[in-house]
Amino acid sequence: DDAQISADVVPVAARIGGQVTSVNIIENQRVQKGQLLAEIDPLDAKARLAQAQAELETAMAQAAESDAKVSITRATASGGLTAAQGAMQGSREGVDASVNAIAQARAVVTRTTANAEKARLDFQRAEELGGKGDISRAQVDAARAAHEAADADLAQARAGLAAAENNHQAAQANVQQAQGRLQQSTSVPAQISAAEATAQIAHARVKTAQAALQQAELM
Repeated sequence: DDAQISADVVPVAARIGGQVTSVNIIENQRVQKGQLLAEIDPLDAKARLAQAQAELETAMAQAAESDAKVSITRATASGGLTAAQGAMQGSREGVDASVNAIAQARAVVTRTTANAEKARLDFQRAEELGGKGDISRAQVDAARAAHEAADADLAQARAGLAAAENNHQAAQANVQQAQGRLQQSTSVPAQISAAEATAQIAHARVKTAQAALQQAELM
């Protein structure tokens, strides 16, 4: 009644789960290494393999797109910074040129003001002399014409000064706009870093998908 038997018990577990379609042994049958014990429906494994392949292809496409975006971001951002720096330099030169133009216009106004005052006094004196008969009417008319011409030159010089001042204001506005564009473009390193980080994540997903595919192929 107390008889005992000694034997080895070896658990056999399948690498994958699934529905068993056939069992090729019977209970207590002796088996050999490598012998087929049972068969599992391969449909689930094939579906998982196909899904892993699709996920890998998607991950690779996303990684390629991310790499392209990195290149585009580098080129676009760097080009934008260069253009903004050039615009800033050009706008500053425009301000300097407008300052010089104002100085020249003011000099012209000073000269034509003096000429106009002299022509006014000459005409006033010519009228007095003409009234006394000391000079001819033609001389008086010539003095009047010179006075009118000098006034016209003065008006033109003042208009030129006003235009130069307006151009100076416009040049200053251009500097402010260029400064704004330059400030926006100084974020180039951040833009490139963000694109590179996205690309790194995409490549990490590729590695994960490759590992999942290898696992699916073993099933």
